[in-house]
Amino acid sequence: LYPHKVFELGEVALRDETDTHGCVTQSRVAAMIAHAEANFSEMGSVLTYLAHVIGWTLSLRPANAALFIEGRCGEILIDGKIVGVIGEVHPEMLTKWGIKMPVTLFEMQLTTV
Repeated sequence: LYPHKVFELGEVALRDETDTHGCVTQSRVAAMIAHAEANFSEMGSVLTYLAHVIGWTLSLRPANAALFIEGRCGEILIDGKIVGVIGEVHPEMLTKWGIKMPVTLFEMQLTTV
């Protein structure tokens, strides 16, 4: 049953050829909302509230990424530094994954915040 509201906080290993071990670990947070009316504004409100509670200076900047609908995607900046992405998932991607509802999400690193 919808809506689906999911979040995850944890460590992510990323390939980094400049690192001695070939990877780095970052702490990240991600959230996803799925329901018939899910949109950028709804997820933006969640992200804004999170930033307010933690005391971050949050801003968003328009961006494009293949995962998201053009014009409905942005970079997440904390204190002027890009730390993540937010957007509405493109319908082609939803079809590939067998998802029948609109999905909006964000993911951001916490390691450097």
